Amino acid sequence: MNIHKTIKNRRIVFAALLAFMSTPALAHTDLISSVPPASAQLEMSPEKLVLNFSEPVQLMQVNLVAGNGDQVQLGFKPNNQSVNKHELPVPSLSAEQYTVTWVILGSDGHRMEDSFGFGVGTAAAQTEPSAEDHSAHQH
Repeated sequence: MNIHKTIKNRRIVFAALLAFMSTPALAHTDLISSVPPASAQLEMSPEKLVLNFSEPVQLMQVNLVAGNGDQVQLGFKPNNQSVNKHELPVPSLSAEQYTVTWVILGSDGHRMEDSFGFGVGTAAAQTEPSAEDHSAHQH
């Protein structure tokens, strides 16, 4: 009977070890930073779009869409190069809210997509309090 218990224990240890070793394969690739940053309100149009990922990925698709629905032409062409940092030149953007959407392919072949927004030319109007706001504030 002891031999059956030993075999059972070895199977449990092997299963736990296998699960532990496969955990990195299940890790999720994240967008760790971008230029412009998500939710940023910029005074001027950015010169480039930069996407920094937590591990090398293939950028399969990237779109920049204005708040009015117009697609901004970035000249993006997908390739099979896997890198952490992807940069694209951005044409001059007008004062508007924008949404960046992207699709990547991870090293494990997993396809992921996400989006973030930013604004151009709206920071001063949204963050500067009026003179009336200052006078109404009491200390």
